[in-house]
Amino acid sequence: MEGIFVALAIPFKNGKLDEESLARHVDSLTKAGVDGFYPFGTTSQGPYLTLEERREALEVISRNTNRQLMVHVFSFDWQDVAETVRLAERYGAVAISSIPPIYYRPDYETLRRYYEKLSQLTKLPIFIYNIPQNTGFNVTPDLIARLLSDGVKIAGVKDSTGDITQIMGHVRLGITVLNGADSTILPALMVGGAKGCISRWPTCFRRS
Repeated sequence: MEGIFVALAIPFKNGKLDEESLARHVDSLTKAGVDGFYPFGTTSQGPYLTLEERREALEVISRNTNRQLMVHVFSFDWQDVAETVRLAERYGAVAISSIPPIYYRPDYETLRRYYEKLSQLTKLPIFIYNIPQNTGFNVTPDLIARLLSDGVKIAGVKDSTGDITQIMGHVRLGITVLNGADSTILPALMVGGAKGCISRWPTCFRRS
């Protein structure tokens, strides 16, 4: 999995999903040549969307693009996480991702159990979404190495720290690394060894 993915904004109007605007947004980015879409992460305000809003958004996205989908599945309710995983599968996602549990800072065992339980829900590749400036918890290369050593099925990481040294540490683990901080897209791709990026401004970095 590699290339330029859009951290997709999910527009609302009068308290409801603006399907027309979302369709135009997805269509224009598809025509611009992006490789895929990343709904329900930070830019989507994903953790605050209801299951029905997630389903409606995936329906619109899938109707207006043939590009790859990586779906962020985190919710404050585990049953919503599980249902979002099922929605991702239904709408043809190639991978899912999740931030670690938040508010109550997880120790390693909590982290391990969370991603292990997530892996039991699906055969889709699982990416850790690491954004410590929002979650208050940094999933470092050392922690991911422990997860892999303990048999947790982690395919890759979306790292939004902006720390090139950390990105290079993830790369050395042999997993797929996608840069998530707009300020470090080019160094992450050219020096850090990242396979791609998930960006709010994707067309600025599209490949010729």
